[in-house]
Amino acid sequence: MALFGSVARPLTREVPRFQPYRRLGIEQLHECKDVDLAVWITDLACLSDLGRARNQAVSQVAPAAGPGVAHHQVDIFLFDFASDTYLGRLC
Repeated sequence: MALFGSVARPLTREVPRFQPYRRLGIEQLHECKDVDLAVWITDLACLSDLGRARNQAVSQVAPAAGPGVAHHQVDIFLFDFASDTYLGRLC
């Protein structure tokens, strides 16, 4: 499993895409839109279990850590363990 995307980047200041900030040149810490996970699997039969585990994890983190991400903001990219072939995303 690997975390990548905007959440995995070091925090840096940037001018966000929103008009009031962009027009005034106000910098903020970069925007994290979602959580991207790469997961290598050996069996496609586990997809429903993987989806349930994602939903449970998101539900458990939210009360403990405050506002976080919604279930649909956790993208899981699936790869074949043996060949590193991209298989698609978990919906």
